Amino acid sequence: MDAPSAKHEASHFLHEVWQILKANLLAALVYVLAAGGLWLIERVRPDMKHYAECFDKLLFYVIIPVHALYVLYRIGRHIYLDIRRDAVALAVPPPPAPPAPAPAKPTPAPTCIAEPPAPVETFVGREELIGRLCQLLREHRIVTLYGLGGVGKSEVAKAVAREAARQNWPSEGVCYADLQSATDAHGAAAEIQVRLGLDPVATPADLAHSLRADRLHILDDLFLAQANDPAGVRALVRALHEHGGAARFLLTSREAIGVPGIEHAEPVPVLTAAHADTLFRTEARLCGYEWRAGDDERCGELLAELGGWPLAIVLAARQLDAYSLDTLLSQWRGRRTAALEMPAAQHRSDSIEISLLLSYENLPPSDSGPAARPEHSSRALFRLFADLPGGATSALLTEVLDDRAMPAAAVLVRSRLVEVAGDRYTMLTPVRDFAARREEPDITALRARLDGSLLSLARQWCGDEATWVPRTAEAVAVLSAELPNLHAALERAAADQNRKYVADLTEALRRFYPFAMPGPEAVRRLGAGAEAARSLHDPRGEARCIRSLGDVHLQLADYDQAETKYQEALGLCRSIADRPDEANCLRGLGDVYLQRGGYDQAHQHYEAALEICEAAGDRLGQANSIRSLGDVHRMRAEYDQARGRYEEALPIYASIGARLGEANCIASLGDVHRLRHEYDDARRRYEEALPIYASVGARLGEANCMMSLGDMHRLQAEYDRARARYEEAWPIYRSIGARPGEANCIQSLGDVHAMVGEHAEAAARYHEAEALLEVIGARYSLAGCWQRMAYLAKAEGQTEQAIELMERACGMLEACGVGMWAESCRTEVEEWRHENPGSNTTETEVGDRA
Repeated sequence: MDAPSAKHEASHFLHEVWQILKANLLAALVYVLAAGGLWLIERVRPDMKHYAECFDKLLFYVIIPVHALYVLYRIGRHIYLDIRRDAVALAVPPPPAPPAPAPAKPTPAPTCIAEPPAPVETFVGREELIGRLCQLLREHRIVTLYGLGGVGKSEVAKAVAREAARQNWPSEGVCYADLQSATDAHGAAAEIQVRLGLDPVATPADLAHSLRADRLHILDDLFLAQANDPAGVRALVRALHEHGGAARFLLTSREAIGVPGIEHAEPVPVLTAAHADTLFRTEARLCGYEWRAGDDERCGELLAELGGWPLAIVLAARQLDAYSLDTLLSQWRGRRTAALEMPAAQHRSDSIEISLLLSYENLPPSDSGPAARPEHSSRALFRLFADLPGGATSALLTEVLDDRAMPAAAVLVRSRLVEVAGDRYTMLTPVRDFAARREEPDITALRARLDGSLLSLARQWCGDEATWVPRTAEAVAVLSAELPNLHAALERAAADQNRKYVADLTEALRRFYPFAMPGPEAVRRLGAGAEAARSLHDPRGEARCIRSLGDVHLQLADYDQAETKYQEALGLCRSIADRPDEANCLRGLGDVYLQRGGYDQAHQHYEAALEICEAAGDRLGQANSIRSLGDVHRMRAEYDQARGRYEEALPIYASIGARLGEANCIASLGDVHRLRHEYDDARRRYEEALPIYASVGARLGEANCMMSLGDMHRLQAEYDRARARYEEAWPIYRSIGARPGEANCIQSLGDVHAMVGEHAEAAARYHEAEALLEVIGARYSLAGCWQRMAYLAKAEGQTEQAIELMERACGMLEACGVGMWAESCRTEVEEWRHENPGSNTTETEVGDRA
């Protein structure tokens, strides 16, 4: 060390000692006054001399030595930091000496030796964020990039440095300093000096002055310093702003620094689905993994769980050096985030657990006492999010955690442990898995309040017909958003053997399942609810769940199961004299008979239901029964009577605000016009019903209406428009899990191909629909699919195959109890057996006759 540097170091050391001694003058004065006070007590109150001597010994043998040790610690710490900085500086080659300046020019700032490192090889996406950050740095001198650990803050900062260098701004280049080892503001300042090759300075203002050149400084990872010394870090940032001249600073941390008016904070979002997929596949390729059949679907399922979090994606992909994606996905389903942990991981960049633990431990300590600050409930709220897979609205959080909810949520959002979009707070799946392993003292009470709030929510929107009927769309939107939370509550109750809660919540949701999500999940949930009600000897709740099960099976075209469930529920309703639900069961049975072609039985059941509803003054049940009677007339080709019934029911629906019933009536009037070949009138009715279905959130009705419009175009040989309508309905069926509707949509697309002579494409569609119908066990629809395939085979001259397919359809229709349709198929088979082998069915017949 040269003489000027040694002199500067000595001066800096003495300055530090003087600052420490000056700061303790007040303590020294207190010691003197205490000694004088003891001397005075001994003279004035001899009887207290013993106590004065004790305090005198405590003062001079304990307090003063402890304070002296503290002063020595501060001096020693300063010496250690100076030695450490010198050691790091010696390990880095000194910068080249600048040329001798001309006498008239000012001395330039020290040349930066810390070139920014390049982002990792697998860095992907973020183009929009990088461009926005470059623009922000032109407008603001200090920008903080913050986000959850492992979300990619450092890599984005490096990419910004690379982009700034490419654009040749600022004029004197870009510098980079890694500050992750700094544990307070003083350590951060020291690291900056060492990393950037600066001469030691005494204050943050002096440091900022030495960085005043027109450069972009990347100060990466201030989190530990900020967590341990938030006030000091804020003071450092203020100094950089006030004394840093033309310099610009991009800081990274897990939280914004919190300097209003100076700092511009920008969060780092998770990756988009496309970029997450690219990152996973790139990491897998680097591991030498070879993609296998079915891996696309497995990858999509796993990435949906990881939520676009780069750290989790990278750790998952790196497991592929030892496992297949199939094995990894199986491990994830069983062990969740634990399946991604590397056994030898020692650093937060290699471990989800370590990374999250760092953020968790920085949360305020738990305190639920009467004098506790609201943000001290952030750990309890963090743990509660493990039970909220669907996230939560502020209203739900406030109901559970009262006035502590929003301040506690703000802490989690600031730490990026929770994301907020509009009024909904959500947590990534790997973070929820980590939260589930935390122990918080009051979580049992909070969970009980959460479960009570969810039950109240379900009852509010779905339990009461007076709310459900006029506000169906709003109810479906609310319940769909909360459904993951509702199902999580059911799982907890089942695990705790709380059958009362399972029965109550399932009964409250009984209208939602057949309307919004008919499928295997609905069957399982309603079955569990019925079983719980039965064990509690609650026949009313049991009957309601079983009737809803019948509704679900009816939607799935599983008519045998639907009839069984309706009959079972009907017996329970009659045993407790529940007349409104008895009418609903009768109407459900009528629907089953109608679909099977048993029109007389259907008519009898609808009439019986109508009589009960009229006697009870049930206007909705009355309208439903009248509309169902119209369906019987329509199926019998009694179109005038059908239209009369629909027009009778329509004003009743309107008077009680039952928009779904209105849409169903209008669509049924469209069916009457279609069957009469009044296609323009039919199209007008369907187009009138479609926005009503959309407005009430009836996705199934909306898709059915689109299918009907497609049928209109197909019957008028407008095949491109028909295909467009079918392709519009298809994703709706898929999104709500209506697999019979999806299969019918595929079949209709096959019909279009058949009608334009594209027989190979039609056959492919029919086989696709056949496989789907076999999986879901929709026997009636499967028979219709075989009929289509038979007509297609007949059109291609394959009469024997056509007969075989048609006979298979006959057997299935008989098994479904639809004897009339089975007889019609058998008649067709006989005609084919006796007709001229050289004759073919026309192409137009292929789709229509099925």
